[in-house]
Amino acid sequence: MKVYSAKPLVDAVRCGLLGTFVCLTLLSATAHAELGGDVSSIDRDQARLKGERRQVSVQTHVVVIRAQALSVATQPTTAHEITQADGSVIREYLTPSGIVYAVTWQTHFRPDLGALFGQHAASYMASAKEAMKTPGIKRNVALQSKDLIVHATSHFNVFIGQAYVPSLVPLGVNVHELR
Repeated sequence: MKVYSAKPLVDAVRCGLLGTFVCLTLLSATAHAELGGDVSSIDRDQARLKGERRQVSVQTHVVVIRAQALSVATQPTTAHEITQADGSVIREYLTPSGIVYAVTWQTHFRPDLGALFGQHAASYMASAKEAMKTPGIKRNVALQSKDLIVHATSHFNVFIGQAYVPSLVPLGVNVHELR
């Protein structure tokens, strides 16, 4: 009786799965708005999230120090808010030149942060993996690097967070007021 090895078949299946994964990853990376992306990519995000989109003007407060006097000024910034049918909201904040510099979310399902963070996703994923080692149902992730700052928390089915690229934040915008 002749015995055949299953190894070539297993290798072929693995190769096919790996190829499919790589293709899907590359396609999804180009189909979403992301930190550092332009305003036109938000249209694709809206379609992916199947949400209603509106543009909002956001005022942040800035403390101005001039010759021994303090004053508070407001700095306008533009955001595109995508609201899903379940009430989940993702906001993408734009520089005056139309580049996404910050993203905030308050959702009922874990958002696709890899798509929202784009090229900055790898550093976030490492921090999130570390946070998952902590036992419990509430998770907090804080990442602060020169390219990306993220504050995220989750508890049961509520996911809240903020991420921004410090080098892209317009002068005078207070990122702590972005919601």
